[in-house]
Amino acid sequence: LRHKPGAWAPLECGPEGWEHLSELPAQGLQVLRAVDRPACADGSDAVRVSVSVDGMGAPRGGKPPEIELPCADEGADVGEWLLAPLRRLVARERPLLHRRLLAEGLLAESALGELGARSGIDRWKCFTPFGSPLAPHPRELLRAWRECGVLFAIEGGQFVWPGVRVGHRRQLQSSAFGQVSLTTLSLWPLLFTIQPLLTQQECAAIIAEAEPELEDSLYTGRDGLVSGSARTSQQTALPNGGSALVHGIEQRAHSLIRVPHSHGETLQVLRYGKGQQYKKHHVQ
Repeated sequence: LRHKPGAWAPLECGPEGWEHLSELPAQGLQVLRAVDRPACADGSDAVRVSVSVDGMGAPRGGKPPEIELPCADEGADVGEWLLAPLRRLVARERPLLHRRLLAEGLLAESALGELGARSGIDRWKCFTPFGSPLAPHPRELLRAWRECGVLFAIEGGQFVWPGVRVGHRRQLQSSAFGQVSLTTLSLWPLLFTIQPLLTQQECAAIIAEAEPELEDSLYTGRDGLVSGSARTSQQTALPNGGSALVHGIEQRAHSLIRVPHSHGETLQVLRYGKGQQYKKHHVQ
């Protein structure tokens, strides 16, 4: 990516008081907080950055580990400047974190084995706490620390809102999706409710658009997709961008959860009448 001095767009940081650290590990989410603010100002030689590995805070009474980044290397390759020392720190600290979680009874041995199997992803991307992607350039990352104080480095490159704890509520506001409340239902798997997502008028319009297309719901049986008593609802899928209504809802949802359209599914509508069901089942 090429950058011109003075050509940076304003950053969306979110409120200063936002909480970022979770009670359980958010695997791959590294919360990087500038210890020295403003970063690389007043002739400083380096900026100290504390690292909350996998979004977890330090043990009680302890401090998170730090890395030190040279200020004179604003034109350096971001892989050598930030990601190389960050990877080394995570590789050193993650096993210690897992042992602490095991000793405190927060996660079982089997869960820690699953976390270990997910380690070692090479592709990383940095974001502001509001989910705005940051260019892989030291100058932009330093600017993000100056303006936001915190940035996220995420293994795999897909932004995720930190769950923090069950019941945690995050107020979000943007011209792209309006004002919504994001409430954590579960940390592992990470699960949120979003309110309000749709208006009553939008719900009524979706029902009207979907109703003529509803068909018996299918499920995977031994012979492939079948219908039967295990699943007795009706459903349909509204094509991506098939109408102005659907397109607007998709745009709002993708802007809110920061997932690209290529990773999205079609808008699905299901109708359950009295006594209809979907029995307990495994999803692959």
